[in-house]
Amino acid sequence: RHPPARGAPGRASKDAGAPPEAGGMSAAVWIPSALSVMLLSVSILHVGDMITLFWLGTFINVALSVVKMCLAQIATHPKALMADAIHGLGDTVAEVVTAL
Repeated sequence: RHPPARGAPGRASKDAGAPPEAGGMSAAVWIPSALSVMLLSVSILHVGDMITLFWLGTFINVALSVVKMCLAQIATHPKALMADAIHGLGDTVAEVVTAL
């Protein structure tokens, strides 16, 4: 039996001794996303053409925004993650418009 929680006489603490949660995200979600972003980022090192580099960077920005939007659906505090994803898409659109 757990001792009573401080400030609540007679009630046992529900999460006494429980391990802290990791925000609800499992490794099965973020590991594949991180690996795909790393592979795309490494491919930038082997690009010689400037236009190819531009479109590859644009694709990586869109992929990162999509990953952030997906993670925002399962995150504990999704507002900042969703805002960052939308901000990244806006930056990507601005880059494409500037390039054209």
